[in-house]
Amino acid sequence: MPNYSNDFERKEKNTKTDDQIRELAGANLSEWEQANRRKIDSAREEAERLLSSNREAEQKRGERQLKEIEAAFTQAQRNADNDALRRGLARSSIAVNRTADIQTAAAEAESTARGESSVRLADIDKQLERLDGQREKALNEFNIAHAARITQEINRLTEARTNQNNAAAAFNNNVLNQEMQRELNAVQLARQTDELNASRESAERARQQEELFANTFRQLEAMSSRDARNEIRNNVLLREQLTPSQFFRLYDRFGR
Repeated sequence: MPNYSNDFERKEKNTKTDDQIRELAGANLSEWEQANRRKIDSAREEAERLLSSNREAEQKRGERQLKEIEAAFTQAQRNADNDALRRGLARSSIAVNRTADIQTAAAEAESTARGESSVRLADIDKQLERLDGQREKALNEFNIAHAARITQEINRLTEARTNQNNAAAAFNNNVLNQEMQRELNAVQLARQTDELNASRESAERARQQEELFANTFRQLEAMSSRDARNEIRNNVLLREQLTPSQFFRLYDRFGR
């Protein structure tokens, strides 16, 4: 008695376990996960580069401003000294007071410039200090989104497994029933043929069928797998001309 479950089963079942499905879901989302994590790290690195560049620029700007203040008040003092000399007031209280005023104004300007620069630098430093926290927040939010996507992917793969197995079971049961019935019919027909056609005609038909089988086998072998499969499945005439055993041999070889 033929083993129908082996001979005629046409669709494979999805045998992945739940653990394998979870692993597959992670693998399917691996590239997306890595890309998003790189994006978060890149955003933090870019922000740090920009803030560091701004801090360096602010330091240079502050230093340049102090030099400009120093140069301006040095020139102001020089002008005041020259004016006092022209007027013969170089040692007078007026010249002394003007010098004091210039020095006071210079000190105030430098103090204001340092203070403003210090405030700007402190603000940049605070932004730099917040970068790690912002990155951590972004990663936490992404981890939540990633977990949700993993769950969705697991559900999708699990549903696909269920659908595939249900379809395979229905299809294979239908094929098995058909093939068992065909085999039964073939056995009955063969018995009747043996009883009624134990003659030269039967032998000649057997020879012709064997020749047709050999020719058909060669023709199918010369075709592409797809064309051969379509031919063996759809050629009703061929099924009628060959013995069930011959047809099933061809079907087993080319029709899967």
